[in-house]
Amino acid sequence: MNPPSPAATSSETVLYAGSPHVMLKIGWLILAALLCAAGVGLGLKSHVAFWGLTVVGIVLAMVAILQQKATYYEITSERIRIKQGLLTRRTEETELYRVKDATLIEPFPLRMFGLGHIEISSNDENSHSIILRGLAHPQSVREALRQSIEACRERKRVRVTEVE
Repeated sequence: MNPPSPAATSSETVLYAGSPHVMLKIGWLILAALLCAAGVGLGLKSHVAFWGLTVVGIVLAMVAILQQKATYYEITSERIRIKQGLLTRRTEETELYRVKDATLIEPFPLRMFGLGHIEISSNDENSHSIILRGLAHPQSVREALRQSIEACRERKRVRVTEVE
């Protein structure tokens, strides 16, 4: 896990920090397990099949997990910060007062495990739409986010107007 960003001020509180849940990669992990099992089953006849399939399965599982851990979300009382990448790190920030809407998306397979996505639309030029994937307890995260958006707008005296 990444520690909270040093850029956070003392008045800034962290509402959520973490990576997407590994359940998003469950299909890849099942495939990796099947490859390892096939390698063990075929290993009785051929050592090449055992090592080949087992190594491919382990590498596939490691890649799937690293992809999830290479993304880190941090929602504070002031901003949403997304860090992505292993070798080259990209950090994207969106100020909360710029957020227009936060939509909760709970696909059935994820809902069974208490997971979901939050789709955020904002007035920010660089990031009009942000999707925070695979969050645990997404309803409470969205509610905390909504309350912080309103509080941030109030502190900064920002008013959102809609023009049709």
